[in-house]
Amino acid sequence: MHSTFNFLVFFISAYLLATVHLEKIFDKSKLVQVKIFSNVAEVQRSLKSTELPLSFSEDEWNDIRSSTITLLNNNINIKSQTTVKSKQSINNQLVYVRKPTSVGGAYEMVTCRMVDETKNLVQQLNTGRYYIVSNEQIEYVDIPLIKNQYLLDFTFDKELPLDELVHISYLRSNLSWRSRYNLQLNGSQSVLTSYGDIHNNASYNIEINKLTLLTGSISMYTECLDRYKLYDDFNRHSLATYADVKPLVCLPNTKPFVFTINEPFIIESKAHFLVPISHTYVDVQCYNSLKKDRFSFVTNRGNMERSCKLLSKFNYLPKGNLVIRENEKILGELMFSGDIHPNDSYNFVLGMDPDVTYEEEIIPIGVATVNKSNTDSYMSYKNRKTIYQVNGKIRNFKNFEINVEYIINGDMFSGYSGMKILKTDTGHIDLSGISMKFVIPAEQEKEFSYTIQNDYGYGY
Repeated sequence: MHSTFNFLVFFISAYLLATVHLEKIFDKSKLVQVKIFSNVAEVQRSLKSTELPLSFSEDEWNDIRSSTITLLNNNINIKSQTTVKSKQSINNQLVYVRKPTSVGGAYEMVTCRMVDETKNLVQQLNTGRYYIVSNEQIEYVDIPLIKNQYLLDFTFDKELPLDELVHISYLRSNLSWRSRYNLQLNGSQSVLTSYGDIHNNASYNIEINKLTLLTGSISMYTECLDRYKLYDDFNRHSLATYADVKPLVCLPNTKPFVFTINEPFIIESKAHFLVPISHTYVDVQCYNSLKKDRFSFVTNRGNMERSCKLLSKFNYLPKGNLVIRENEKILGELMFSGDIHPNDSYNFVLGMDPDVTYEEEIIPIGVATVNKSNTDSYMSYKNRKTIYQVNGKIRNFKNFEINVEYIINGDMFSGYSGMKILKTDTGHIDLSGISMKFVIPAEQEKEFSYTIQNDYGYGY
């Protein structure tokens, strides 16, 4: 019985302490609703008219676009709006001054009156004398308000009820967000995880009651902000899970991308706050390629380039950083240069693949000389035709099959007069060059070949 009673006392005490602690963390007078765009943040604050004027520190005021301050209540008419710069002066206030004595390192504490706080000019009360002291010598009776404050106030055409809330909106800088992505490659079952990276670049903490992330410039939303639906599936207490969010974008006859956090939290000064937005399967088609736009008569060896195409069937993907992984290894990092809309695709290159190599051997297989004459210059020419065979081999050292493209651009022979492609043992050949596509099984190799002809003429 005793132990049960003690447990109840402990539980109630702990609950009360936790409640008081949360009240201290989240000062309700400072909690705001924030909508962050790519270029600016809109802040909305709700308070009773009796809580006016609204105060801002100098740092906060410098981040606010004062011309955008407005009252959102449609049923309230404003008579005037004023902003006053205020600073609590300590002039004529009592302060204590550490006054050095003749004894080395010692000092005495004397009572003074502050005459000019800008110069630290004080008057010692017991002597009536004036002198200037340093900041380190002054001890204050009360906590001094060192920085300026800005007071925002409104007057209305009628007296408001005590319980009626006033909704104030303004734009501010130093609060931004961007998209970040992790892509785990696995063919049509690749997993794309998206995050919102919120950055508070201000010199002070920001306490937020509700946060909405939106893409694009604020000017995009003048016609559609009032008709988008907020998705409130985010649960801040389970960051390891992903909200079932359906992002949207503000296009003609559509809605904007939006993601909402509906719980109070604090973004500390100069900090990044990362929140998971979605966790979805996407189709990523990867292939290795070798594209030649210049011909060489020597044996070539190297690694093939790995390229991928991401197909976004359902999700709108705002531009942002993308980290690509495969089999728990990081393959690279790149940037979505632009927004990807539903049913769009995004092509990207991962660089040279260390697990896929190629080798080309150039072999001359025939030479023929043909006499020709030029009737315009009365000169004769010998035309030498040399035929080369290119034998190639592509090796796949991966433990899964790969798709391979081997492409020769027809312009690659532009630096060699009279060169042309004769035939290939596989693939497609036309005036634009050669295009060969293979599927190479795991830890296998593929051989291919084609022939070219080089016409070289000289006069005599």
